[in-house]
Amino acid sequence: MVTGLHSDRREVLVTRVHNAEPDHRTELPSPSVWPLALAMAVTVGFIGSLFTPKAVPVSALLSFVVLTVWGCPYWKKTEYGRDRG
Repeated sequence: MVTGLHSDRREVLVTRVHNAEPDHRTELPSPSVWPLALAMAVTVGFIGSLFTPKAVPVSALLSFVVLTVWGCPYWKKTEYGRDRG
């Protein structure tokens, strides 16, 4: 059992490859709906491209919007680089 990890957020202990000594803690991102939204946008493109070539740019636009919202730090609950503890 690892001690020293926070229980109120998702963290993992990162060890060194050579001797497996603890190196640092990494905070994992919280669960998100955006990977599912991106998968659905790509699926729309794949299935739609079987019927019409117009589905490819529509899927590309949907994917771009989802990736922009998913990656933009203004919509995130926490800010990068902030010391949380």
